[in-house]
Amino acid sequence: MQFSIDFGSPLGTYTVDIPNTTQQDYDTIEAYFIPKINAPKVKSRDAIADAFLFAWSLCPNENPSDLWHHVLYRIYLRNKQGTNPEQSWVRTSGEAFELALSQKYNPLLSNHGLKLTPLFSKKDKKETLERMGISHLVGSSKIDIAIEKQGESRGLLPNGYGIIGGIHAKVSLAERVSDDIPASRIMMQYGFLSLLSTLDVKSFPPPRGDLINRGEFGSPDNSSDKRRYIEEHGDFSACFSYNTRTVPSPQITSSGKQIYVVFSNITPDPFVQFLA
Repeated sequence: MQFSIDFGSPLGTYTVDIPNTTQQDYDTIEAYFIPKINAPKVKSRDAIADAFLFAWSLCPNENPSDLWHHVLYRIYLRNKQGTNPEQSWVRTSGEAFELALSQKYNPLLSNHGLKLTPLFSKKDKKETLERMGISHLVGSSKIDIAIEKQGESRGLLPNGYGIIGGIHAKVSLAERVSDDIPASRIMMQYGFLSLLSTLDVKSFPPPRGDLINRGEFGSPDNSSDKRRYIEEHGDFSACFSYNTRTVPSPQITSSGKQIYVVFSNITPDPFVQFLA
């Protein structure tokens, strides 16, 4: 499908190609999402996460990052009422991504005694780091999702789940991923998993760019700083990108750590394979 994006004066209107989404798919996503955007009792993060999972299920062969960036984001900007839509998206979309990851994977991980718990408040983050025994070393904002396992002794709660690590969730790598590196290194030093999950959203509008959402990792032969964080420096246990244009790591890297690209037609996908 091709559709137009109006950037206003002086840029004008440009065409974006979403090849594995039909006009009917787009209309269905829009009809599903718009009523949730301004529903009085629905948090924006819940509306975005729910619509993302709906769109991803409806269009399983589409690039998830494009569904987020070119479909949901544009619908939200056009339809959000009573506030600055851009600021509202920035405030809430990060938590929406964390929520979507947890909701997508918990049914798949439950058979392995694993679950993901999003940590929205500073209190939740601090309590999780205390369970890990590293709260005195790590800033309270430096973990987004807890990875818990049944029977794990570290940070064991009455519900039978202990903690084995955490996820740093980033819609785009421009969200100062480098700030998470010190905390990630400490987590790994203390024997915990420290995963980076990202939609790797990055595109440029004309006249500078062509709107193609290529992300920020570059390639193994022409790597960006973000790629080197994983492949050379080993600053995270692993990275999972939900932008299918991201170039995955070769099987052997200098750090032993890899960037995995998640495709919907692989079951179980690399994230489930890694944890399970």
